[in-house]
Amino acid sequence: MNKTFFDKLLKNILSLWGIMLIFFGLAVYFELPWVHSFVPLMEDEHILAEMLGIGEMAIGIIVFFSSFHVVKNWVVNVGNLLFCLYYFYYFAFVLPPHPVFIILSLFLVSLILLLCRAIFLRYRMSYDLDQEIIEAYRQPLDEVLAIHETNSGESLLELSMEKPMLLVFLRHFGCTFCRETLRDLSKLEQEVEGRNTTLVLVHMMPSEVADVELRKFGLEQIPHVSDPEQLMYKQFSLRRGTLRQLLGIDVIIRGLKVGIKDKLGIGKEMGDSFQMPGVFLVYNGKIVKKYVHKTAADVPPYQELLLCEECV
Repeated sequence: MNKTFFDKLLKNILSLWGIMLIFFGLAVYFELPWVHSFVPLMEDEHILAEMLGIGEMAIGIIVFFSSFHVVKNWVVNVGNLLFCLYYFYYFAFVLPPHPVFIILSLFLVSLILLLCRAIFLRYRMSYDLDQEIIEAYRQPLDEVLAIHETNSGESLLELSMEKPMLLVFLRHFGCTFCRETLRDLSKLEQEVEGRNTTLVLVHMMPSEVADVELRKFGLEQIPHVSDPEQLMYKQFSLRRGTLRQLLGIDVIIRGLKVGIKDKLGIGKEMGDSFQMPGVFLVYNGKIVKKYVHKTAADVPPYQELLLCEECV
């Protein structure tokens, strides 16, 4: 059985599940007699029944239309997986034993397995492609720096010839850790200038969008490079992260701390959410120091990176 077969099977089963949820929502909304087997409501809880029905229909519509994009979009896959896990728990463990509930539970198990397979294959494909791109675009650093320019048209090679250049590759702008990086750099800006070093940011959005995001942290005057296709990231061997690097327990815990306690929050995805960051000190067209993140939550030792005995 080839990949296309499983993709079509997943799409069809997910579409069927969406339709089932829509009809179930309608049944709850109109309080059909058999619905009480699924949703034990009191006779006077009409408003609650209507709200549950509307909610079920909304979920069903979302699931149905998402089935047309399920193969391509990992976010859709994860969302559908969470929906299926919830309903599997509801049918298997909350409701009383019944042949219909057992059949629905088995149906959901098959759907959960197909979704897990789709998520894994999508991730593995993108991760393998990453290495192919890195190998395909591997070239001397001075050539890489020469072809990339800042938003003001300055060549990165020329900037590195004038004085040391701290090249900071960012995660996507909506990421909590990207916001933390920008906050930290805004605090270090004067120290960077005091060490006669040029700070340059690399991001994955158009320059106009980056200007808006950088202005939030007082960094709008910092030169930056727009790299929406992430070629420069690959030329510096910065890969997309593994699930452990992006969603490990320590990453999640620190993300909650930074997002809530430090009030940096989280925004919409503005770039590739899998792309890992990195920091490089470049001088005379050569990398003098570098810091490649092991997880998305790592904080680079900026002050240590700024110390450069060779940059005299």
